[in-house]
Amino acid sequence: MKSAVKTFTGKVTPLVIGIGNGRQAGGGQQLCPNALINDGLLQLRIFTGDEILPALVSTLKSDEDNPNIIEGAFVVV
Repeated sequence: MKSAVKTFTGKVTPLVIGIGNGRQAGGGQQLCPNALINDGLLQLRIFTGDEILPALVSTLKSDEDNPNIIEGAFVVV
């Protein structure tokens, strides 16, 4: 089993939790932009409740770091 986990400790209010083995969700939104279909890993991405809904859509389209998005934990299925 292989894994690469970015550790996060803290209390957050999740708005959206994405777990994916591919980059895009319905409508072509990049919910898990670092996920690859053929690497045997899942990407976990948590959008916190501090992120308002209109900003969520623009954030999904942006490659910039956002402090209200926790991402980078991968697990093997």
